[in-house]
Amino acid sequence: MGIKQAVLDRIEDGQWAVLLVEEGKKEVLLPVQKMPHNSKEGDWFQVTFVEETVSSVVFDDVAKKKTT
Repeated sequence: MGIKQAVLDRIEDGQWAVLLVEEGKKEVLLPVQKMPHNSKEGDWFQVTFVEETVSSVVFDDVAKKKTT
C-alpha cells in the first residue's frame, strides 16, 4: 500500500488510536503506544503500510498546515 496520509480522529478507551486514512475512506485502529509521543486528535500523520499492516507513523506537518 505504501505511504498514506491520515488524521487522528479519536482515542478510544485510552488504548486505541483511530486513524482516518485517505480522507476518511479507511479507518485504522492502532495501540496508542505505536503513535508518536504527544499525538492528539486532529493531528496529521504519514502512515507507512506493508501490505495491510502499519509499519510506521510519523507526524505530517505539511498536511497539518493545509488544514489550519
